[in-house]
Amino acid sequence: MSAVQDLDIDIRIRLGDFDLVVAHAFSGTGTTSLFGPSGSGKSTLLRIIAGLECGAHGQVRVGDENRQSEAPRLLVPAHRRDVALGLQEARLLPHLNVAGN
Repeated sequence: MSAVQDLDIDIRIRLGDFDLVVAHAFSGTGTTSLFGPSGSGKSTLLRIIAGLECGAHGQVRVGDENRQSEAPRLLVPAHRRDVALGLQEARLLPHLNVAGN
């Protein structure tokens, strides 16, 4: 089991006419809730944190480790991040088999 670490996000992404901009430091302790109306970017933000949304610009850091950055360009793939994400619809990682997903 890994130690609890803070999550620092400073990202932006444009999806059609929608712009999501998030700059926030989340504490690695306690509980954090993410809520808002449909279409406000909740799932997109979670996909960015999990490494499933590669179109975002900016930085995602967990503790001292960069998971995503622009300078230098870095995107740690989803299967190398210690993040679990359950969405409302099934999403599979194409490079993994049934057991891996």
